[in-house]
Amino acid sequence: SKKEIQEKMSFIKSKSLIINLDAKIAERACEIAEEKDLGAVDALIYTTAILNNATLLTLDNDFRNLSNVKIL
Repeated sequence: SKKEIQEKMSFIKSKSLIINLDAKIAERACEIAEEKDLGAVDALIYTTAILNNATLLTLDNDFRNLSNVKIL
């Protein structure tokens, strides 16, 4: 239901660090995509975590073997 989805999104947002994309992240993500053989969106996600000294928690195996990543 729509209400259930909104509740889940609220929970995720309350437990997450949400960071706006900026030119610095985008430019570095291009470099990291090439270096680490990541797709554009994965590179943006990973770069955002790296540049903000955050550990990336994910279920996505595309991030395996990268530093500062925990696969759940």
